[in-house]
Amino acid sequence: MIKVRDIRVNDSVSDLVKQMYEAGGFTAKKLGIAAEILKKMFADRECTKFISFPADIISTGTRGVICDMVKEKKIDVIITTCGMLDHDLARIWKDYYHGDFMADDAKLHKKGINRLGNIFIPNESYGLVVF
Repeated sequence: MIKVRDIRVNDSVSDLVKQMYEAGGFTAKKLGIAAEILKKMFADRECTKFISFPADIISTGTRGVICDMVKEKKIDVIITTCGMLDHDLARIWKDYYHGDFMADDAKLHKKGINRLGNIFIPNESYGLVVF
């Protein structure tokens, strides 16, 4: 299985976003517009920067982008759900893996794996189970 890895922002990412913006169309264009808004926000010292996201984003590689923005103090306020803490802690204990939206949940359960969309999560990620 392929591990879920956190995305780290570097210069090659900004080039990719620029190309997506220039190419236009659907989400690619929206990502480019969002990057331009972020650039303006980060340049404005008077701007209070909010980020809001659902908990499941932390189960993906996007977790790394959010983590880096917090470490670099580029975000002032985070609005999310308490499930975010659950996923963040669970990823510390065990790796999450690339999965498939069409995976058979019953077969995964027998293997000790949970599915969150197209992410596979080992049962051990949730700590010890005592019966």
